[in-house]
Amino acid sequence: MTTTLITGADKGLGHATARRLLAAGHTVHLGARDVEQGAEAIALTALLGPDGPTGGSIDLAGPIPW
Repeated sequence: MTTTLITGADKGLGHATARRLLAAGHTVHLGARDVEQGAEAIALTALLGPDGPTGGSIDLAGPIPW
């Protein structure tokens, strides 16, 4: 199984890519700058199945939080 991190997954191409990869059976982690929009994207893509995406706020220009 493939695991994918998609940045900018809260809208546009990132969101569409996340939906397609989830439908193909991938494990997907969504990243978004805007926490609220990211949560909405997770809720929408979670409708694709029980193994929906995980996600959170991500700013690749800043320090890595882990």
